[in-house]
Amino acid sequence: MIYGPPQLLVSGYKYYLVILDDCSHYIWTFPLRLKSETFSTLANFFTFVRTQFGTTIKSVQCDNGREFDNSQARTFFLSHGVALRMSCPYTSQQNGKAERSIRTINNILHSLLFQASLPPVYWVEALHTATYLVNRLSTKTLAFSIPHTSLYSTQPSYAHLWVFGCACYPNTTNQG
Repeated sequence: MIYGPPQLLVSGYKYYLVILDDCSHYIWTFPLRLKSETFSTLANFFTFVRTQFGTTIKSVQCDNGREFDNSQARTFFLSHGVALRMSCPYTSQQNGKAERSIRTINNILHSLLFQASLPPVYWVEALHTATYLVNRLSTKTLAFSIPHTSLYSTQPSYAHLWVFGCACYPNTTNQG
């Protein structure tokens, strides 16, 4: 699924790609400057899954966006033996899990920015933080298990978490 905030911001990113693992409910988000970056991002993700998890992606469910429905993408999916399922136009309910994930991520993203009194230019940082947090929160769809635990078979650590947008002070002393 591709989602874009209403305005182009300082980071240069205008959209983001959401990838949801249907089994573990783990979510990956990738900021995109242009929708045309979707295919290369997806192809890199296929390589990541093969390298990190030693498995291949069997099927892809996506909306009816042109970034998924083109000859380059269809050839890629066919050559990798991936079943491509596209929802009917204007039926976002066919991508229910992904749509709910996008809504959850967006709600957390906006809450993080609001709580930290940060302007929208930091939406990409809030996106990464929201995704990170969602992957470490229990979910009803996994019988209150954690997506990170479901994917990696290890409990995540929470010791390193800080308040989003908290003040930080760089160390500018010369160590040389």
